[in-house]
Amino acid sequence: MAEEVERYRKPTRVLYWVHTTAFMLLFLTGLVLFIPQLGFLAGDSWTRLIHRIAAVIFAVAPLNLYTYELEGNTKGSKRGLHLGYRRLRLVKGSA
Repeated sequence: MAEEVERYRKPTRVLYWVHTTAFMLLFLTGLVLFIPQLGFLAGDSWTRLIHRIAAVIFAVAPLNLYTYELEGNTKGSKRGLHLGYRRLRLVKGSA
């Protein structure tokens, strides 16, 4: 039987679903602005509150994963930054 390979780690998968859920909430609560028939949803302040909370989650969640990745993979991150710097020097030298 073939060996199973994990394509994405668990934190990446969790971020995907958190980000997707926040996006869908932002989409649905923002849709009130473009479809006047949904105006009854904006009558109370819950729609605004949900929209603002989802916006914060949408913006902060990727930063949280990025800091997690830096802590767990500092060696790889340093190597990637070093290679990027070397490539940048090559591009500047050829210009």
